[in-house]
Amino acid sequence: EADVRAAFASWDSDKDGQISFNELKSAVQRSGQKLTEEDINAIFVVGDIDQNGEIDLDEFLKMMMPATSDIVAKFRSVRKTVQDVQNAFKQFDRNGDGAIDKAELTSALSSTGGNFTKQEIDTIFLAGDIDGDGEIDYEEFIALMCPSASDIVEKFRAKYKNVNDVKAAFKRFDRNGDGALEKDELAAALKSSGESYTDVEVNAIFSLGDVDGDGEITLEEFIALMSPSASSVVQRISKSFKNLNDVKSAFKKIDTDNDGLLSKKEMMASSGNKYDAEEVDAIFALGDVNGDGEID
Repeated sequence: EADVRAAFASWDSDKDGQISFNELKSAVQRSGQKLTEEDINAIFVVGDIDQNGEIDLDEFLKMMMPATSDIVAKFRSVRKTVQDVQNAFKQFDRNGDGAIDKAELTSALSSTGGNFTKQEIDTIFLAGDIDGDGEIDYEEFIALMCPSASDIVEKFRAKYKNVNDVKAAFKRFDRNGDGALEKDELAAALKSSGESYTDVEVNAIFSLGDVDGDGEITLEEFIALMSPSASSVVQRISKSFKNLNDVKSAFKKIDTDNDGLLSKKEMMASSGNKYDAEEVDAIFALGDVNGDGEID
């Protein structure tokens, strides 16, 4: 915005707080751009919103700084399908850490020939980084590119009070009982809500759930989709283990009765316990697949 304000001050040669047609024409000529008088007049008409024959600072800002919705629409327009969106995310996520930072987005958009200015890239990033953590993860990217799909997921999440509700829903949706949801099963589940969804929306939701890209959504993936808080807690915990041996060692320390199973009580009472109640609940939500109250 500072650059735009500086440009306005430079173009407003008589310093009256307004840019006249002649001042705009002179500014364009100084820039070296080869525009006809008709082109310049068209630009002036767009900028002079109140049609008083001059462009004030507010009008100039609106003309030079398009609305976020316009910039995001420009970004979306290049990617027509969910497959395009998935490919774009993988392309932008240069280091493969599952999120796009500002540098990666800037690099990607600067190299694709999409004619995005630094200001537009900043706007896209701010629109995409919903939680403000400095990165755009895949769910945020889907929300940016297909907001209706993100809204639908939020509506479904609101229906489930706890992980047990999510597990029960999964069993209902898994019509063939093979332990995974195929796309047509998910589509049928969405349809059962009484609302209609486009193929793009169904595909977008499915791509959010199918984390490993194998064409199915497992129970674990479904829980992660519908209970993201539990999934994020477990992901955070898993980073504390360097390898499988670390996991096995931790399991043995917690399994105080040596029955090869972990209960919530054991996890909370084990010596050197480093998990709080929320973390234990999250671990059991994802790990206790058969719901027997223990994790093998």
